[in-house]
Amino acid sequence: MRYLGQFPTEKDIVDHIIYEIKEDEPGDYISFSGFEKFMENAMLFDTYAPNNPEVLLAAFKMLDEDGTGEIECELMYSYLSQMGNNFSKDEVKLFKEFIYGVEKTKDTFHYEDYIHKWKIQLDKHRYDYLEKELEDYNPEIEKRKKEERKMKR
Repeated sequence: MRYLGQFPTEKDIVDHIIYEIKEDEPGDYISFSGFEKFMENAMLFDTYAPNNPEVLLAAFKMLDEDGTGEIECELMYSYLSQMGNNFSKDEVKLFKEFIYGVEKTKDTFHYEDYIHKWKIQLDKHRYDYLEKELEDYNPEIEKRKKEERKMKR
């Protein structure tokens, strides 16, 4: 889902998305057609799009009580794992790796640098996805897929 530019929380996935996709599916597996239908809709309406950088910056500024442009890493980890939509341990670990990079000894992080790095990575990801889609695009195959979908309805 994240590869396709949609970023639901783990809670959304477990509590809602899996059930919505599996609606009529027997067993413990999700069919590709069910997933594809769900993702087409999610992508069309940007249902789980990430927040824009301005929203993230405003949120970080709310957490930056001293107005220094930095937040203590340990405090941020506690926010992520204990408040709001709690991050899983794996998500907190990924966040740590993202802000630390090769440094493992930071006590604080500059949130504007984080937002900049995040935006670059998100834009690159979207560009790479669109580029791949264009490379893989074949009008004849797309026409056949569209006809197959019409026949299923």
